[in-house]
Amino acid sequence: MRNFLILHNPVAGRRKDIRRLNRLLDRLTAEGFEWTLDESLYHHYFTEKYQAMPHLPYSDIIVCGGDGTIHEIVNLFWQRDVTISIFPVGSGNDFYLKAGGVFNVDELIERIIGDHGRMIDVAKLNEHIFINNAGIGLDAETLKISEKLRKYKIKRAGYKLAAAMEIMLFKPVHGYFIVDGVEFNQEFMIAVVCNGSYFGGGMMISPDSKLDDGLLELIILKRTRRLELIGLFMRIFNGEHMGHKNVLIKQAKTIEMYTDEPMSYHAEGELIGETPIKIEVVPQALRIIA
Repeated sequence: MRNFLILHNPVAGRRKDIRRLNRLLDRLTAEGFEWTLDESLYHHYFTEKYQAMPHLPYSDIIVCGGDGTIHEIVNLFWQRDVTISIFPVGSGNDFYLKAGGVFNVDELIERIIGDHGRMIDVAKLNEHIFINNAGIGLDAETLKISEKLRKYKIKRAGYKLAAAMEIMLFKPVHGYFIVDGVEFNQEFMIAVVCNGSYFGGGMMISPDSKLDDGLLELIILKRTRRLELIGLFMRIFNGEHMGHKNVLIKQAKTIEMYTDEPMSYHAEGELIGETPIKIEVVPQALRIIA
């Protein structure tokens, strides 16, 4: 019999998401499944509580949160013998879009109850794991501003507003890259490594990425004049930047990125550390339901 651990980030959702979560709990109970609900009390609460737990008495983890919560839970449990179901209650849900997730709550509950899962790749980034994307440059610097905007209760449009601000301030970066052993230098505005397609709340940065092909995509926005960068950035929303002269795309299994000065990098929209970074794909490493 499956036993569910439900990890809920109450900060990520809205009142209607609580009603959706209660429908899930009622259905699990009606089907005779055992379940435990745990709610995050503070940042990295789940990591502190479960990281040192030697034995996990659950077959399934249900993540009720946005991309940041998913990132935390994947890093905790990706090497455990569990299935991770995603019950989206965040404002971005970039990974969920690529995973083919459904937003009809009844259909999603049926997928979870029916155990309709799939295997996907993960990417190892230094000491971390990500399943969607990680990057340096303008997008990471944008996150710094976005975090400040959250303090003023600006959430849903926060990333896009922060991006508009950072476009006017950001200076090109000199990068040194090693992609499957091939070395090159490139001045860039953004360098993002993708397993999924979306970032920044629905912007289609890497339309051709697949979650289960054993490969990653490196998307580099080269040094670009500000006015042209604004137009290019707008095209990213719909994935229309592919083929642009200032967009460089590499497909690989391992990617290393270096900068002249240490720069912040993010994974799944969470600021993690500073360059240099090494990323490698781990094929078919995680079972998910979405």
